[in-house]
Amino acid sequence: FNHWAKHDLHEAIDHLQIHLSAEAFKKMITQRSSNGKNPIMVSAFHSSKECLDTFLHHICLYQKTLYKDDLGRILHEEDKHGDTLLALVLQQPGRLDSAKNILLYLEMKHHGAEAKHANNPEKGKQELTECMRKHLRPSVVVQRALNDIDNSLPKSFLKKASIWVR
Repeated sequence: FNHWAKHDLHEAIDHLQIHLSAEAFKKMITQRSSNGKNPIMVSAFHSSKECLDTFLHHICLYQKTLYKDDLGRILHEEDKHGDTLLALVLQQPGRLDSAKNILLYLEMKHHGAEAKHANNPEKGKQELTECMRKHLRPSVVVQRALNDIDNSLPKSFLKKASIWVR
């Protein structure tokens, strides 16, 4: 399956997704190889955009049920080089922007950084920032990702006022 992801054989992967149960497909896309990468990571590493989109859409579709207990592992699992899925996507600027946005959304949901999904969005935002610092190497791309997250979150009244004053 990693070979298919590496070569972006998305039509074959789409065919399997349609004909396999959601559980069987999940097992296939989360199974790690000897280098520590699963097919999701392989598709990110090789810029296999269509395969990566298929995998991420499957995760989003079944996020509240099938992936409820596995989302943190999928997001934070590292390969043998210490790279997470988001780190691999951020290494491919431009080509995998839709995957980057989906992963940032999943990270926000996982850490409770969205006000509508969390009791304390500021705490969730702080937890998310710490996670990014822990799992990603400092870079301009990572800072942009953090800024994207910050800009997507609801603003407090005080922050809205300071933006308006500028």
